[in-house]
Amino acid sequence: MTTMTMLATPIAFRDYPHCCSVGTGNFTLSRGGEKAYLVAPKKIPPDSLRKLFREASRADHSWSALTSQDSAASKKAINFVNSSHLSPNQAHAHHIKHDLTYSHTTLQIKSYHDISTHLSKIDELTPFESAEIMQFLWREKESLIEEAKTSAKCVRVKRTEFNLPRTLIVTSEGKIFVLLNRTKTCSDDMAGEGAFKKVKFCYEVTEGKPAVIGSSKDVIGLQEEAQILDEFKGVPGILQLYAVDTYTSKSGEEKCAIITEYCDGGDLFDGLDKIKREPKKIKTFLLALVNALLEVHKRGYIHRDMKPENVLLKIIGGELIPILADFGLSCRKDNHLKRSLGVGTPDYLHPKYAKALKENPKHTPSLLISAITTTTLDVWALGLIFHLLTHKNANILFWMDPAKTNEQVIGELANVREGWVKEPSTKTSLDHLVWRMLQVDLNKIIPLQEVKSFLEAS
Repeated sequence: MTTMTMLATPIAFRDYPHCCSVGTGNFTLSRGGEKAYLVAPKKIPPDSLRKLFREASRADHSWSALTSQDSAASKKAINFVNSSHLSPNQAHAHHIKHDLTYSHTTLQIKSYHDISTHLSKIDELTPFESAEIMQFLWREKESLIEEAKTSAKCVRVKRTEFNLPRTLIVTSEGKIFVLLNRTKTCSDDMAGEGAFKKVKFCYEVTEGKPAVIGSSKDVIGLQEEAQILDEFKGVPGILQLYAVDTYTSKSGEEKCAIITEYCDGGDLFDGLDKIKREPKKIKTFLLALVNALLEVHKRGYIHRDMKPENVLLKIIGGELIPILADFGLSCRKDNHLKRSLGVGTPDYLHPKYAKALKENPKHTPSLLISAITTTTLDVWALGLIFHLLTHKNANILFWMDPAKTNEQVIGELANVREGWVKEPSTKTSLDHLVWRMLQVDLNKIIPLQEVKSFLEAS
């Protein structure tokens, strides 16, 4: 067997009777990426090979994967080393990096190096767990991608079935997600929970992107939301969809999960005070949010659940950028059946809509609700968000009280009348724009395109 490996430290080959160096002296891997080859004229016993790998990695802890190649049998083997494999007198804790960088050899592909590098960035994984996952992917990655292509859906690699530290999801495009919601011994933090789905953290290891996964028993509902998000791929300000996974749970239930981008700034509900502290940047923030909602309307959709909790925040260059999310209640403008069903978060419903719901307590399809359900409802809800962002207190929003039931909120909103907000004297002020968005007469609400023009001109 001819063994080729990258050497991170000089090796005294006299200690390894099965091996010899190429040329004279011992070879050392240079920082420039030179390859060093170790040639064994006959088969190396497994124990000696493992010992040799450990020896080769001791001086440079950033090299933690060593590959051997049997040229005769065209077989490849991989051995991983990290701090836990090193002898105590040579493992200096302050020098050891708990990352898993992958050694380059003639037959290795760059993607594996990228995966191992990205795995090392996942704080929830120990070096040993990273190595376990990397060894599995080294063996199975290509076949899993092929299976996903053949079945035209994601392949879920369950940790319990494959004895892995975490569950993996592989897509037909070659994306690999590590789910961080469960380990062999503990549960990780949950990213959040909505009315219809639980949201947990995951990590895409081929490109190194943190992500979140939302799962639900409402398979059809979540698949419909995924179809909507799929139409907005690459659109700024709209939550980006990475993958859709349908699977059977331990209890035998059919479930669906959607994997989307991770927004590291939380949501607008928790971030209101942060944005209020920088009044000069509020208009830029509002304009970005308007542009996102305009794109939704231009593509034929009504969001129907505009509220601060559904506006996520990304931190880019130190700035908070709004990302419109949660399209679970969205519908197309021409879908009259969906439009006829009363949905939404009570606090952000228009008074006319609230009145229609109050008069239809059984929530049956309603022609009145269908007629009211237009993009104008989104503008009203956006006006409420604008008000929360631009005012120090929200006393005029008297119905927004956590102690009130949904029925009480709907009842109070149904009684809101024209003139409930006094018209500001300065027509060029942001307050006047908000006033125009919060009209009880639906026909008087300012169109969203005009909201955009106002913000651009001010």
